[in-house]
Formats: sequence, structure tokens, C-alpha cells
Amino acid sequence: MSEPQSLTRRVTCRYLRRNGEQCTGEAVDSTADVLLCIKHMARVVEHARATYERLKKEATR
Repeated sequence: MSEPQSLTRRVTCRYLRRNGEQCTGEAVDSTADVLLCIKHMARVVEHARATYERLKKEATR
């Protein structure tokens, strides 16, 4: 049974900024092992894609 919207807890992103402050964005999936907002989730995807492309390029040398 799900809780009414007014009683659900807002789970925030766990990303820590360089100055040590935690991001205040809402986590994409509050039940996931990694709690990130959409902005920081997109950054992870960008970094993963760039790493994959770099490794693929190095493998063809």
C-alpha cells in the first residue's frame, strides 16, 4: 500500500560539490543504490560514454 503523496519522504541527490555542499536536487529513483538527480545522472552517462569511446579508439590502434 503506497503512502499518500503528502506523507512521502523526498530523497535528495547524494552528489557532493567541490565546496563540500550536498546537491539539493531530488533523486531520480529513491529506491536505487545510487541516489543522483537527473543533472548528475546525465553527467555520469556523459563520462561513461566518453570513456567507452576513448577505450574503443585505443583498442583499434
